[in-house]
Amino acid sequence: MPEAVRASWGMGSRALWRGRPSRANVCEQGTIVGAVIEIAQLAATAFDRPEEEVYYPEEGPFPPDGQHWHACIDVVSQLRGWLRRKPGGNRTWVGTAQQIHYNRRGSCRFVIPDVAVFFGVDAAELEQRDHHRDYYRVWETRVAPAWVLEVAQVHFDYYDQMRSNPESLDGDSDIGIYAALGVAEFWRTDPTGRGILTTPLQGYRLADGKWHPAHISADAGGALRGHSDVLGLDLCWRDGKLSLFDPATDTWLPTYDDLLNAHLDAGTRGD
Repeated sequence: MPEAVRASWGMGSRALWRGRPSRANVCEQGTIVGAVIEIAQLAATAFDRPEEEVYYPEEGPFPPDGQHWHACIDVVSQLRGWLRRKPGGNRTWVGTAQQIHYNRRGSCRFVIPDVAVFFGVDAAELEQRDHHRDYYRVWETRVAPAWVLEVAQVHFDYYDQMRSNPESLDGDSDIGIYAALGVAEFWRTDPTGRGILTTPLQGYRLADGKWHPAHISADAGGALRGHSDVLGLDLCWRDGKLSLFDPATDTWLPTYDDLLNAHLDAGTRGD
């Protein structure tokens, strides 16, 4: 497991309903139970069993627009194919638009990252679950995501959060909750062309409980590139979309369209 994934999990954020559809759907005030675990290794023992049965909603996330959906599925298809071929790939899972419930005492305490990568889980089991429900319970797998990507879209009411600097956000925001969960890296992109983000590619790494910006370089053509220590990949913003590059093999990961076109070409040739 990459060292960057070994993050302390300090659950100390405050949950507060904001009165509008936010990406961190927090429905009641309370204190998140404190715990310290190694991500993907130790049990989340601090989550007590509730005295009464708690209902955990299974409704899916807000419907994405076409541009947002394509951007998310493109990254998911790249990561799933690449990670499955890596050592331990059967213990790595890439989820998309999953409700991640992080406190079993609160039925509405969850976040919905557009893309999340988990290490040290049963990928086959989660893949099967993914077809039947839209939620993920941290205390069931004892694993929080190690890497998160958020993709901006035009019609959601989270412009303020997407535009904010994660270094200044408190624990009530999605990004603050990611930090409390011990997510090692948080990235975000803006394919809208409307300047929701100041730059279309941004990355942050968690250190000492705070987000610190990842280095993003730009080439002469305006393409942006940043390196993910967690994934071992370069994230590149070029031609209006996010592409993933493997510096170890000097190759680009195939996108959803690349895989679809290859399949269609194979069918035409009768392979």
